[in-house]
Amino acid sequence: CEHQNKGFHPSLMSSTFSKLTAGNGVVAVLAGLVANASTVYFSTPLAPFIVACFPLTLVSLLSLTWSENYGDSTVSVCSSLKRAWVYICSDYRIVSIGFSQALFEAGMYIFVFIWTPALRDIDFVYTDLVQNNLGIIFASFMTCTIVGSNLMELCMGPKSSVSMYDFAMFAHLLATFALVYSSMTQDTYAMFALFLVFEVAVGMFYPSYSMIKSKHIQEEVRSTVMNYFRIPLNAFVAIILLRISHFPSSFALLMASGMHLLALLLFYKNMSLLKLTTEK
Repeated sequence: CEHQNKGFHPSLMSSTFSKLTAGNGVVAVLAGLVANASTVYFSTPLAPFIVACFPLTLVSLLSLTWSENYGDSTVSVCSSLKRAWVYICSDYRIVSIGFSQALFEAGMYIFVFIWTPALRDIDFVYTDLVQNNLGIIFASFMTCTIVGSNLMELCMGPKSSVSMYDFAMFAHLLATFALVYSSMTQDTYAMFALFLVFEVAVGMFYPSYSMIKSKHIQEEVRSTVMNYFRIPLNAFVAIILLRISHFPSSFALLMASGMHLLALLLFYKNMSLLKLTTEK
């Protein structure tokens, strides 16, 4: 992978993944603040989309200078799919990792679509406050993802007894707890606090799972293997989102928490198997 190609030591992998998540969070925080400020300044909700044209153009130009990891370009799509399927069938642990991540992401996607109406409609006294500060709320969410990713770097030092599996397990627990209780509360501030806790879990989840996948799934087939799990679950989420306007926000949050609970149980059931062949 690029980490190895640049000559970095394998022990720095966890730090690299946590910095990656934190970096994405910093950019997202800035994006949220700029979106909120532009909406207020131009008095239109279309302002953030117009402002986004500038960084989109800039990154398009920058991408022309980047090298791309195409993998083995001589392998056909069908061969790649077949190889990934054989890889999945040969190791039950891959099924565990794939479904656990796909379920977590499916619940997260539902959350992404439901957090705005959930906060806005739970108490109409705060509807205008929420509506006028969506960018700031989003920025606070992304700040929490940075906190979560930095927690991994702090907790998984060279002398730490915390493994990437323990950290991923805690991320699952935290996400499930936050969404279950947010589906029950009728207080706007309590729901907001629980959403912040959920975003901390998201920040913990991605670097820990990136580490786990790098240990158990070969880079050549990693993205194809994960797509086998993501595509059907994302299709299911898309169906839910098409009908989400017919559900109360609490029910949608409960569905999201149900997916996180399934991910938690699946990962917990197979965590000992995942640890058998890997040390921290």
